Amino acid sequence: MKKIFTFFTCVVMGLVFFTACEKQPVPEKQPIDEGDGIEKPKPDEPEEKLEEYVDLGLSVKWATCNLGATKPEEYGGFFMWGDVDPTLRVYYSWDEYKYCDGSNRTLTKYCYDKNYGKNGFTDDKLVLDASDDAASVILKGKWRMPTAEERDELIDETKCKWEYVVVNGVKGAKVTSKVKGYEGRSIFLPATGWQREAMQVAEQEAACYWTSSICTQTQYTDAPSNACALSFSYTQQMNGYAWEKRFYGCCIRPVHP
Repeated sequence: MKKIFTFFTCVVMGLVFFTACEKQPVPEKQPIDEGDGIEKPKPDEPEEKLEEYVDLGLSVKWATCNLGATKPEEYGGFFMWGDVDPTLRVYYSWDEYKYCDGSNRTLTKYCYDKNYGKNGFTDDKLVLDASDDAASVILKGKWRMPTAEERDELIDETKCKWEYVVVNGVKGAKVTSKVKGYEGRSIFLPATGWQREAMQVAEQEAACYWTSSICTQTQYTDAPSNACALSFSYTQQMNGYAWEKRFYGCCIRPVHP
C-alpha cells in the first residue's frame, strides 16, 4: 500500500485536453443481483431516483457511479464547488463562480475570514447547504456529497485498499474495503482529471472529487477560498486529500447514510 500523500494544489500531469460533453441524465435505479455486496435502496423510498451504492463498512455508503454517470467508468458531470448545474461550462474561473464577485477575495457565501469576504463578509459556514449540494439537489432524498471526514475514511489505509486499474478502457482507482465483514466490496473511481479555465487537466492521469467541506487549514495559501477534495494520481499510484480553488470543475461521488 502506497503511503497516503497530500495534494496542496493538483499538479498538471501529462497532456492537457480540451473537451465538450453533453449533460448526462441521472439513471433510474436498476435491479441488481443478491449477494454481490451492493445494497438495494430501501423499498420505503420509491420516490427517490437512486443510483446503486456499496456498503464498505464505513460511516456512509458510496455510490457506484459518479454524479450524472450511468456506469462506474463514466465521468459524469464536472461541477464548481457549490454549483448544482451539471452542464459542462465553456470556462471555469472566479468570474464564473456564483458565490463571489469576480475573485477569491470577494466571497459572498461560505466564508469564515473577512479578508476573503466581499466588504468583510463572513457567515462561518463550513459545509455546503443542501440547496448547494449537487448530489442532494439532483438525486433528491438522502443522497449528498461526502464531507472531508467521510473522504478521509476512504483514504484510510487501515480501512480501504487502493489499486490502480483499467475498467473498460478507463484508468482509475479501485477502492476495496478492509473492514471486517465487508472485505472484498469495492467501488471504482475513474481518473477524470478536472476542468480549469477552458481546459480539461490530467484526464486519465489523476482526479479530484469534491467534498462538501471548505478548507479550514489556514496555514495553506488562500485556504479560506478553497474547498476540500479527494485526490489521486493514477500515474504515480498514490492517493490523498486536496484543497482546490472553488471554481475548478471536479466530479462528485455521492454518498448515502
